[in-house]
Amino acid sequence: MLALLSGLGMAVAYGALGLTLITVGTQWGVTQIEAGRAAVIIVTELFVTVFSASVIMASTLESAEIPIDAKVICAALIEGLRKAGPRLGEGS
Repeated sequence: MLALLSGLGMAVAYGALGLTLITVGTQWGVTQIEAGRAAVIIVTELFVTVFSASVIMASTLESAEIPIDAKVICAALIEGLRKAGPRLGEGS
């Protein structure tokens, strides 16, 4: 029972502290770049998470998922390679 409470306490601490810091950092970070670039970064993060989970679980991607994944990768590359315009409020 003590081990369960200890594990539960660690999970609560991780959720309260770790995830809060990660969320705040992400929210601050996306305010520092263009909206399109931020959106692609967030979606790419989700793609990498799904891909990593499939590798860890030794499962394969469905054939219908591969073109979608390729689109995410292409969007990330296109957005990453284009030149950023002026930020809002900075003038031209």
